[in-house]
Amino acid sequence: MSIYQRIIVPVDLDGDLLTKTNLCTAIALAQDQKATLKIITVVDEAIMGLNGEFGWTDPATLDANMRDDAQRQLDSAARKINDQNINDHNIMAEAEVIEAPDGHIARHIEAAALAWRADLIVIGTRGLHGLARWTYGLSSHTSEDLLRVARLPLLVVPDSAPDSKAKDASDDR
Repeated sequence: MSIYQRIIVPVDLDGDLLTKTNLCTAIALAQDQKATLKIITVVDEAIMGLNGEFGWTDPATLDANMRDDAQRQLDSAARKINDQNINDHNIMAEAEVIEAPDGHIARHIEAAALAWRADLIVIGTRGLHGLARWTYGLSSHTSEDLLRVARLPLLVVPDSAPDSKAKDASDDR
């Protein structure tokens, strides 16, 4: 019997989703546990309050375009995962865009995980500190915020593995 049957993975939509460390970890775990995988992203609708910044377009159109683009990216990643796993492993990947009208991304991730009856949340962290963390703003705090509010098991995966050159140099000592 598997420990995890439903694994939910929140992802940022910057870059190739299938290279995200937390998604790769979740895929491997889902394969091992023969679990269903759900990839989600959160559209932060709180930025719609910045419509003065986006004055050249209708806020409703911008919001709809953001959601549609996010869903296309998630659906594409889910299809690729499902296609890769047809012959190798029996996992199924789903995708959903979650909306955060109030800007509380972590709360909406947890709510989506609870509604889907997830057994585990696998989230990535950038590991930012100091000025870099301040520069990235609220989005860099999502994993930390989720640690505070989550009522489900949470696996936090660093965005990238430690530099192997640094490890090799320390082995030579």
